[in-house]
Amino acid sequence: MTPHHDDAVTARKNRLWVAGALGVLLLAVPALRKWQLRWGADHHEVIAALAGDDLIAEPDLVATRAITITAPASQVWPWLAQLGQARGGFYSYDVLENLVGCDIHSAERIVAAWQHVEVGDEVKLHPDVSMAVAGIEEGRALVL
Repeated sequence: MTPHHDDAVTARKNRLWVAGALGVLLLAVPALRKWQLRWGADHHEVIAALAGDDLIAEPDLVATRAITITAPASQVWPWLAQLGQARGGFYSYDVLENLVGCDIHSAERIVAAWQHVEVGDEVKLHPDVSMAVAGIEEGRALVL
């Protein structure tokens, strides 16, 4: 075999690997996206009517994510009431959020000054990005 032939065989093998990887990716992305949009939620939670569902008649995107917290709602609500940048944060991955300039610092305690939330208030996701509180059912739902 000539060196030119070896290069051609190697190039063909590389193209096949790339094509195969792209094929797997194209098949995996829709399945991963569906999983990501329903992360943690069981079938009943995904199909249930939730507070705020009536705000947008035909949404472009629907995501239902859930976690189970073994505590009464009265103990969980104060943490939700103080969500937001420059408040209690999001109790998530502050380091990752701060890589994109969110300036998030998740609280480790309940702060009385952050407990009052009303419809129309802004919950900041980033210093320049916020969502409005669209509905509140204290102890049950905070709709942004």
